[in-house]
Order: sequence, then C-alpha cells, then structure tokens
Amino acid sequence: MKGRTGKAHPFYGHTHSPAVRKKLGEALAHRRKQPGFIRRAFLAQNNRPTKPEGVMMRLIQNAGLPFAYNDRATVVAGLFPDFVATDGSRRVIEVFGDYWHTTRADRPAQTYEGRLKRFAEHGYEAMIIWASEMRNDPEGTERRIVAWSKTNGY
Repeated sequence: MKGRTGKAHPFYGHTHSPAVRKKLGEALAHRRKQPGFIRRAFLAQNNRPTKPEGVMMRLIQNAGLPFAYNDRATVVAGLFPDFVATDGSRRVIEVFGDYWHTTRADRPAQTYEGRLKRFAEHGYEAMIIWASEMRNDPEGTERRIVAWSKTNGY
C-alpha cells in the first residue's frame, strides 16, 4: 500500500458519522468478547522483548529460576505478564519501564498497585521489578528475585 498514507489515502480528511462510529464500536466490543481475540491482537503486533525484559531473561537464566518469558501465550485477567512460572505455581514477574508505568491514572491496570491487585484477584502472586532498579543495582535485583522465589516454594 505504498503511497496510500497521508493525503494520498482516500479517507484523508474525512470522518465517520456518529452512527457509523457507534456501529464500529459495537462491532469491536463484540469481537473483544470472542475467545482468543486479545491474544491474536497482540500476536499481530509482533511484539518483542524490551531491553529491560532481555536483561531480566538473562538474570532468570543465570539464577536458574523457574520462569520463562511470556510470548503472549498466557493471559491473566486480560493482561500479558512478562514472565510466568514454569513450575506450575501461579506466579508472575513484571518488568516496569519508568516512563510507561510511573503514573497512569488513566489506566489503573498499568500502575504498580493496579497490576498487583488485578493479578491477585485471579489467584496470581506477582513481583514487579522496575527497569531503573535493574539498571542501578542488578545484583540486588537478582538477590531480591531469588529470595522471593525461595519464599514461595521454589
């Protein structure tokens, strides 16, 4: 579709009528209720691990912890945790970037407290690690994760 962006796009400068917007919203709401819709939508985005998630992957591997990067196969309460326990326990690890997760009053599920609450409501214990924490004190972060894993049956 090269050349069909911006002013070259046939819908450029136009807007949908309120009736059409309502129909589109209803159709999307119906599709979101379909099994697997959220997972398929994320897979279509071809997401890859972020740099902090890559650091966490190496940290988990070096410490021999029972967690694996979630390649969008596990959905918990409509959320995709970054790392999921592979030992059958209901534990997850999230890596929070300082920019995206510091203040998100508009999306409570993206905040520290909101994410912990959402996982707990569905029977998961979560640990959240900040990217700046890994960057500033990688050894301390590793000790904290190992200690958390051991206190929870590992």
